Amino acid sequence: NDGGDNNNGDRDSGDDEKMPTPNEMFVATLAALTAVQTALENKQQQQQQNDDPATMMQEQSSPSMNDTASELENTVIPLLEILRRILPYVANYGNNRGALLAHQLGTVSRSLRLFVAMAYALPAGTPDGKHGRKKRLNNNDGNNHTGAASGANALLRQILKTTTTLLLVPPSSVSEKDVAKLLHGTIIPMFHDARPKVRKAAWGCATEIVIAASASHSASPSIASSMEHDPVPEHVVAAHSQHKKRVADFLWEYCQAVLTSKRKSGGGGAMGKESSTKLMHVLRFLA
Repeated sequence: NDGGDNNNGDRDSGDDEKMPTPNEMFVATLAALTAVQTALENKQQQQQQNDDPATMMQEQSSPSMNDTASELENTVIPLLEILRRILPYVANYGNNRGALLAHQLGTVSRSLRLFVAMAYALPAGTPDGKHGRKKRLNNNDGNNHTGAASGANALLRQILKTTTTLLLVPPSSVSEKDVAKLLHGTIIPMFHDARPKVRKAAWGCATEIVIAASASHSASPSIASSMEHDPVPEHVVAAHSQHKKRVADFLWEYCQAVLTSKRKSGGGGAMGKESSTKLMHVLRFLA
């Protein structure tokens, strides 16, 4: 060993002390995300306690909202990308069978779902298109939310990428309940986002999951990288393949539920319009 990381995520005795292992990077990144999340939540709670209901609309365009958007875009997005890149190494079967990720999976899932909620609390902006562009160009009243909207869009797309990786390289002990909670708190709501870029990114991530599930003969990245060093028990490879199929099944079941719901709702009104919109989005994804 020339000083690089070994396959189980621990540090070899000859490693450079300044070079962190994947496990150390994972713990540090998750701690940083949790700290930012806690700080933003406390800030929001303080603003809600101090705000006069009569001035709430004005506060929505205050600098504090832009500060939150800037924090999410400049700090959270890079941290989520780091997390996405190191997840396959932390989940590696040779890395103590992915025990660290199994232990922290609930924390990672909760952070992703809470950041989704924070992103949706920011102005969504105007959906892409020439009418939306014209509106943005003519918005010179001092309450321009373009910066906050841009930060929210970028954050949601990064969450989608990180969530997809987490769903495809989990420890074998992940439960169906945890998978369903993560899907319904991240990818599935964005199926119907008003912003085309976010919506299409969600469809793309779902497609990636379905393709991975269909290639059941191939192992996930965390399993494949382990095979280069130590043989992985066949039941572990089978469990990972089954997990990917299970995630894809959740997506198909959701699509089927939307189709069934539309047939039952039938009529117009607000509920009928919402059902029609969801149906259109699902059909475009399936196409």
